Amino acid sequence: MKIPYTFSVLRYVHDPVTTEFVNVGVALYAPDAKYLSAICTPHYARLSDRLKGMFGRVDGEHFRQIARYLQDRIEEMGEQG
Repeated sequence: MKIPYTFSVLRYVHDPVTTEFVNVGVALYAPDAKYLSAICTPHYARLSDRLKGMFGRVDGEHFRQIARYLQDRIEEMGEQG
């Protein structure tokens, strides 16, 4: 059985002027199945690692909190139907 769905890649944009971004999650919506959910990564080393990082310093704890918050809110919306 095929179920139509749409998805959206969730991006972290450190500086809107440069528009550089890193994909940090994905949200999936299947209206026929009444399904909405998301998964966000709590890992931020790629963003802030001094040698390999893209954006210099990133507050890791704050990043994890925001990623968890987004994922939780999207999942709550999915549970509400």
